[in-house]
Amino acid sequence: MQDDYVIRPARADELTQLHALERAATEIFRATKHAWVVEDGGYDDQIYQDWFENGAILVAEREGEPVGFACAEEVDRQGFYTLLCVHPAHANRGLGRRLTEAIKMWSVARGYSTLTMTTFPDVPWNAPIFERMGFRIMDDSELTPGLRDIRREEAESGIMPQERVFMTIELGTSR
Repeated sequence: MQDDYVIRPARADELTQLHALERAATEIFRATKHAWVVEDGGYDDQIYQDWFENGAILVAEREGEPVGFACAEEVDRQGFYTLLCVHPAHANRGLGRRLTEAIKMWSVARGYSTLTMTTFPDVPWNAPIFERMGFRIMDDSELTPGLRDIRREEAESGIMPQERVFMTIELGTSR
């Protein structure tokens, strides 16, 4: 039941658990043309530490255990949604939506007017779901310098620009 889950900020002692949770969550990509996501090893501990110290890591917890999380940081003085992971055993319960709403609230609290991300347009649980949550695909002409840097970093890691889209949502100043 959804009420069994609590969304809260991550604790420092949980950061080491996030990598394993990320690996479990990416298994769903194995059945897509992006199966390489499963094999790439995921983010390293230093990136999680940076998000924890300089951005946000919000955890979905059930019975004291993290079962999902979302990360965000600042890019060009706006919110940037870096990662959303939900363990497959807890999928399809609205946790992704709840974590996304929590990241939006974090962004609003920091004074950001937009939240942006990069994601796969052709994966049903990526761009299509975020569109249903109010995000829209950005035109390349809208990309800020920091977003263009992210595109370049993705390309350097082997992800072709046509494989990803940038999405954004306008954030209200009050909730």
